[in-house]
Amino acid sequence: MKIWKLQADANNYNNFTEVNERDVNVLIDINSFNGLPMKNRWVPMRVKIREELQEGDMQAFFAGVPVFNRRAINILQDLLSDKVELLELDYDNNDYYVVNILQVLDCIDYQLAVPVKFDDGTIWRFEKYAFRIEEIQDKHIFKNINETKGFALVSDAFRDRVIQNNLKGFLFTELWDSDNP
Repeated sequence: MKIWKLQADANNYNNFTEVNERDVNVLIDINSFNGLPMKNRWVPMRVKIREELQEGDMQAFFAGVPVFNRRAINILQDLLSDKVELLELDYDNNDYYVVNILQVLDCIDYQLAVPVKFDDGTIWRFEKYAFRIEEIQDKHIFKNINETKGFALVSDAFRDRVIQNNLKGFLFTELWDSDNP
């Protein structure tokens, strides 16, 4: 079993940016994209292409926040299920949605992981990841409780589905392999 960091391939696929500067505040709000629901206060944000590259099924937008088109959502639906909220973007060429990940897990194996901490002892990030298998078994998209504002973490099944369906714009970085902890 492997866990992958999910990112948009911003070097090869389109990058979105907000049209209205005031929308930046929504994106950087301390209570945004940290595992808590946002649907009740979300207003579809008007976006445009910042850098014209290729149209992808996943587009770069805001650090650590996935944006999928309708095709990707349809293909991944059973893996996303009730673990995410889909927040609509206002874009002319296609239906794109910000994926707000609601599944936040206390899943780090602190005996094997190597955290990098702030002076006060709180975890900033991990130099080396290790996960408790019992906490991530059958979990396909999630965040870990120490990095709720960080990148999405996904399973082998999620990555395999993206590859098998030739979805474009997804970039995966292996963070952990249970066979090589």
